[in-house]
Amino acid sequence: SQTKRSKYGDGGKDFQEMSNKQFQYTMLMEMESFKTTQNQILQLLQQRNKDDDDEQDDDEPPRPLKDMEEFNVAETALQKSSKKRRAKRRQLKRIGGKDTRTAVRLALDAMMSKSLQSKFSKEGTSKKRKFIDTEHYNCLADALMMDDKHKKVDIDTQLGDVIKRAKDDEQVERGKKKKKKKHNDGACGHDNPEESDNN
Repeated sequence: SQTKRSKYGDGGKDFQEMSNKQFQYTMLMEMESFKTTQNQILQLLQQRNKDDDDEQDDDEPPRPLKDMEEFNVAETALQKSSKKRRAKRRQLKRIGGKDTRTAVRLALDAMMSKSLQSKFSKEGTSKKRKFIDTEHYNCLADALMMDDKHKKVDIDTQLGDVIKRAKDDEQVERGKKKKKKKHNDGACGHDNPEESDNN
């Protein structure tokens, strides 16, 4: 009977025939190499999926920072990680705002409590920290400037005004008490002593 020819031929004169042992060993090594490559590909895919999940987690807007200790931790993280800075810019960009002032106010409120905002001023003072020296400011400005309607000069102007109006919790509480006292005094008729004397 005639031997069926392989579609690959016989390798020609340059092909060196291997013993059965050599052939088995070579195939074994090739399979090991294939497994190693396959595992590396799987690891890369798993890492990529993990990175995608991490980016999605980073895109979730965090709660506003409540005090300077929390701010310092977050600021250090932004300084060290370009990935975190990108995530912060994406978070702030999605907040939006009908005009530059609104966009600045909403972005600040998303990043920090009013009480913490009151510890900053745009340029800094003897009692307040300089906000434009922070990565939080850089992320805010960069995020807003992704929209052509927000110009750097307008962002800085509105930022200076918005942040200086922020009040800490004690100031808010004092304002509430003062308003309540004024209301109570008026309700008791103390605002018109002459009327009381005539009765």
